[in-house]
Amino acid sequence: MKVKVNENRKVYILEAEGTQNENNVTELQIEVPEKYQEFNMKIVFITDNGAFWDIVENNTYKITKAITRYKKVKFYIWLTKDEDDFRSEEKEIIFNNNTGIGYKLEQEEIDGINKVLQRLEDMEQKMNTLEVNGYDDTEVKETLKELDIKKLDKEESLSNLEIEEILKL
Repeated sequence: MKVKVNENRKVYILEAEGTQNENNVTELQIEVPEKYQEFNMKIVFITDNGAFWDIVENNTYKITKAITRYKKVKFYIWLTKDEDDFRSEEKEIIFNNNTGIGYKLEQEEIDGINKVLQRLEDMEQKMNTLEVNGYDDTEVKETLKELDIKKLDKEESLSNLEIEEILKL
């Protein structure tokens, strides 16, 4: 599984395969921003029995059954160097989810997602050019209602990264 940490502390989980409970080990490949490459890296797991941390070496960490025995855990990446301290947001891993099952989006779904993203991009451009005083947000609310974004479910067709990108807009 790949984990990407951005400078704004957001964490993206990419390629979530291998988080099945029956696996003995799950390997995390962790990518951090360039300016934190020389920092000491730790991973902190938050479980029902408390928090556990371990050192990450060479941007790779192997999660053993000591952690995967929990149905789900939250984790964050903790980077330190001298007096500097950087902690990512917490993300959750569910170990008994069927992830990476090879589901491919149909062209119709891809077209629908692209339409939503284009519409949101158009709205963002409009909002960036509007004057703050006297703006009526009715158009934005109506468009969001029309798109019915709530029905886009990450477990059905969107990756975590795609959902985060939509929410950033």
